[in-house]
Amino acid sequence: IGGAQINYVDPNTGAVVNSAISVLQQIKDAGAAGVSSNDLILIDGGSNDAAELITAVLTYQNLAAKAAATGAPQDVQAAQAAQQFLQAFLGSKIDPATLGDLLAQGQPGLVQAGGLYMQTLAKNLASTIQSELLAKGATRVALLNVPAIGLTPRFKAVLAQVAQAQGAAASAQVAALLDGWVQAFNGTLKAAVGSESRIALVDFYTEFTVQISNPAQYKFTNATVPACSKIGTDDLSQCSADKLSANIPAGETSPDWWKSYVFANSFHPTPYGYQQLSQLVSRSLAQKGWL
Repeated sequence: IGGAQINYVDPNTGAVVNSAISVLQQIKDAGAAGVSSNDLILIDGGSNDAAELITAVLTYQNLAAKAAATGAPQDVQAAQAAQQFLQAFLGSKIDPATLGDLLAQGQPGLVQAGGLYMQTLAKNLASTIQSELLAKGATRVALLNVPAIGLTPRFKAVLAQVAQAQGAAASAQVAALLDGWVQAFNGTLKAAVGSESRIALVDFYTEFTVQISNPAQYKFTNATVPACSKIGTDDLSQCSADKLSANIPAGETSPDWWKSYVFANSFHPTPYGYQQLSQLVSRSLAQKGWL
């Protein structure tokens, strides 16, 4: 479900919200409805969580820097609100004593806190799959890890903004920070799954990275620009196949121009991108002997 998070939080307060589109809640609902050894269960989670984490951190850092530079009451108030949000966000998965110790260390502690947050989410996801699905009879669960979301147009734009404001070195640090948190999640998830024969862990991270670095191998013609941006939107609900085909942009000649793009909008793939993902999942299922 679009917008789902493992740890679904209120975008205004950072507090955990009981939501039907929480990944964990969806798993619990599936378990309550009943699962069997004949089911194939597909699970994806963590990408939106990583995106929300880096966004919360960068928002706080930017507002704190502005407040320090101007001293204006409204800027100080905005920075304090962002700090409170970030603390509530991280505190939803990290105990107060540990979080307090980490945040007292400044930037190094914040880096560790983000990693701990993502590791905790991976453990929560794995344990919920175990208790709500495997323990209730499921024998085939395909579980995707988190792709390198720093390679998406959404975060490429963020990194470009950091580079413009603070320089290339700062942008590279943010990119490494985001990737490190994604890797923390993926490494913990892999360890939590271990040798569990009923779970096929699909390595979307590696596959997506190769797709972006060598798009021609997958017959992609564009791995950087979202197709929907060519018609002036990032909203998928306003970006249909008919609209894309009817608006052939400069440099393209066919109504099917968008069908070989990696990205539909700044954070999601085109149908062809999803097709490539489905092929990866199919290969992973075949390796388990499930196809």
